[in-house]
Amino acid sequence: MRLPKVQGSLILETAGGLMVPITRNFLQIDQIKEWNLPVILVCKSSLGTLNHTLLSIEALKRRDIEILGLVVNGEKHLDNPKTLVDFSGIPLIAEFPYIKKMDSNNLDILWKELDIKNKLISLLNKKIS
Repeated sequence: MRLPKVQGSLILETAGGLMVPITRNFLQIDQIKEWNLPVILVCKSSLGTLNHTLLSIEALKRRDIEILGLVVNGEKHLDNPKTLVDFSGIPLIAEFPYIKKMDSNNLDILWKELDIKNKLISLLNKKIS
């Protein structure tokens, strides 16, 4: 798969997880490696996320795929985000709460409240310097 040529930023989302096959001998993580783009890993906040997310981080690191940061999705958990950062050394970009009405207006409000734009700019600037 080839990336589209665009002016500016490009965000790609894969479906199902890093180890999901695209073909019988090619995983999503293989495609990510070929694209050679940094990853923002999105994970759930609930039970099982520590194991699942740390395994995903290990798989990305083993393939030398850069991880910009983590986004934790779902009901706020008091300890899981901190544990993920402590064990992985990967920065936390945001904790997205459960959104009952998912639409562009609510996402825009949340984007601003969580100051995601500035967090991403900061992470990208650290990468460049």
